[in-house]
Amino acid sequence: MKTILSLLLGFLLLAVDTCSNENKKNEKIADAQSSINQAMEQTGMKAAEKFNGKLNELLTLDMTIRATNYKPDQVEIEYDTFSDNPRDHSLTYSWDHGRVVSRDLGFMSIELPDKDMIQLSWVAATTYEDFERNYRPITKEDLERANKAMEEHLNKSDLSEEAGNMARGLLGDLSQMSINREWIDGVADAAVWIEGESSLKVFHKGLMFSLYANTGAEKAKERQLVLNLARMMVHEKL
Repeated sequence: MKTILSLLLGFLLLAVDTCSNENKKNEKIADAQSSINQAMEQTGMKAAEKFNGKLNELLTLDMTIRATNYKPDQVEIEYDTFSDNPRDHSLTYSWDHGRVVSRDLGFMSIELPDKDMIQLSWVAATTYEDFERNYRPITKEDLERANKAMEEHLNKSDLSEEAGNMARGLLGDLSQMSINREWIDGVADAAVWIEGESSLKVFHKGLMFSLYANTGAEKAKERQLVLNLARMMVHEKL
């Protein structure tokens, strides 16, 4: 919705540029855009306050059961308040279906439980502009600038060659993860699937949140699961 409104205002701006009293009309368009932004931000702040400490009312157990067909009597629920900032709070629903994952510790390998998990986090008020800025697709030019800036920093620093190569590798990994950003229509005002994280970032009416799923299934199935959950949350709670 926010994107559509922005486009409409852009079309209006283009139209009035050909008319007289251009400055006054452009000011009216800017005022209208500002009013929309303010209303959206206030709505998001109210929603963030409403669900502060009550993330289970935004993503309910019933929603996860409907989306997964898991048994409600087998669920484990964890509410993590890492700090006083509600943005750092998270809600996790998990089910132990006996799956394990092997971890190599170098001197030995161990098997750890790999529970099916759905997690809601990063619930906060924001603007569409900030959301778009944070999650827009990374371009080739962005990567070139980042690499150039890193090389300039490395040339001026006293880091060892090994540390420099490690920094280059980390930037490459992060860049590849950032490239795999898929903007998805039909979920909310804006939604971005980040494949490398198996997470969905959602923006709706001034509120953003992040959904993560680990079910041991293919990425495509985990993607569809969080899309379904996000639609439920938007339609039923926002």
